[in-house]
Amino acid sequence: MLLSPLTDLVSQSFANQGLPAELGRVIMADRPDLADVQCNGALQGAKLAGKPPRAIAESIVAELKEKAGDVFTDISIAGPGFINFKIRPEFLAKQLAVQNGQEKFGFAQAHAQKVVVDYCGVNIAKAIHVGHMRPTIIGDAIQRLYRFAGHDVITDVHLGDWGLPMGIVINEVQREQPDLPYFRDDYTGSYPETPPFSLDDLARLYPQGSLRTKDDKEERAKVGIITAKLQGGHPGYRALWKHIVAVSLIDIRKITDFLDINFDYWYGESDAHPYIAPMLEDLKQRNLAVMSDGALVMHVVEESDNKEIPPIILVKRDGGVMYGTTDLATIVQRQKDFHPDQIIYVFDQRQELHITQ
Repeated sequence: MLLSPLTDLVSQSFANQGLPAELGRVIMADRPDLADVQCNGALQGAKLAGKPPRAIAESIVAELKEKAGDVFTDISIAGPGFINFKIRPEFLAKQLAVQNGQEKFGFAQAHAQKVVVDYCGVNIAKAIHVGHMRPTIIGDAIQRLYRFAGHDVITDVHLGDWGLPMGIVINEVQREQPDLPYFRDDYTGSYPETPPFSLDDLARLYPQGSLRTKDDKEERAKVGIITAKLQGGHPGYRALWKHIVAVSLIDIRKITDFLDINFDYWYGESDAHPYIAPMLEDLKQRNLAVMSDGALVMHVVEESDNKEIPPIILVKRDGGVMYGTTDLATIVQRQKDFHPDQIIYVFDQRQELHITQ
């Protein structure tokens, strides 16, 4: 695009000086207030020519001022030999007109990759807030750019649908409607097709339950057991959980549709659950997952860490799995399903420790 013809021009000047043409690569200026673009090749050329880099730069500048006055309004040297260029508006207009007539404005991707972009990451049964909107908007911009560039892009919302918030909501529903069949261990019939709550109910139940578990250790322990049972396959909890997901998705899809954001996959943490057991067994076999105080953990600290990095808790003492466990299993799932060249995560800064682990 724009840098390509400029690089060709400057490269020819390096070649005329008996230096490798590739030294003439033009890049965007580090200081846009001083120049539009720059070339740093004189510093490398000095070693090859046995001359001071500024002398190399002066020769290049002298030739370009003579031959490229229709391209640059100013060419100057900064520091030991950085060459700075200011581009004529007429040249820019001409280049933009050419690019405007080309497919994808002249952009060409040399090597297409398969790329998974993980963004949005909203939580089921919880209200969406700006902390979710930022990575959602940025993530969608990234995936659009990658598609434009010709990559094979796969997008996944990666819903938070498998952790403690699910246990909290189930516990609150049981407190308010204890006679529902979802809570009977001896129930063998079909569960109701209609959810026993509305979207407004969910908006109330989670904050209400979250506050209760924060102040009550017994309730917190109870919720942990419910979550572990849900993850372990309790039929009533699973049926109620499906209602929670379905009701929540109605609201989430309204927002993503309004923003014109579409995901290839609406996977959640729960979709990685089948991969957890074999993954944990593999980690145990390689002595990476070890027992610590009744929990299964993996130590991830490295010598280069400049702050304390706690281990990842893979399985809690109550048998429940953690956010990190499902994220690791999701990587396994994506490798098996998609075989991506890279996975891009867009997340809130508050997830920094989790991502580091």
